[in-house]
Amino acid sequence: MATDTKSVIPDLKPEQLLGSKRKVTRADLAELVKIAREFDAQFVRTAAFGAGDDPDDWCGTMWHRGPHIGKLVDGLVSRNWIIDIFPYGIPVIDGVLINLSNQARAGVR
Repeated sequence: MATDTKSVIPDLKPEQLLGSKRKVTRADLAELVKIAREFDAQFVRTAAFGAGDDPDDWCGTMWHRGPHIGKLVDGLVSRNWIIDIFPYGIPVIDGVLINLSNQARAGVR
C-alpha cells in the first residue's frame, strides 16, 4: 500500500528549521547539573558555542555507573536534551558514556 508522503512529511522551508533551534539557558544548565548530581553522574567534557551567557549550542559528555541509568536518561530526555549512549562492559554493562546537546546533529531527526 502506497503512503502519501505529503501527509507524512510536511514541506518545510529552511527558515522554519532554523527557527526551531533551541537555545540553552543558564537555568537549563543548572537543571542539568542537578540531574547529574542526583544520579551521581560525572561530566567528562563540555563545550559551549555562541556569545554571551546563554550560548546557542552546548554539548557535553557524562560518565555514569550505577543502577539508575534508565532514570537518568529519562530525566535528560524529558528536559529536551538530545542524547546518545555508549555502554562499557562485556557481557555486563559497567557504565555508560552519555553524549548530550541542546541541538540535533545534521541528519538526526
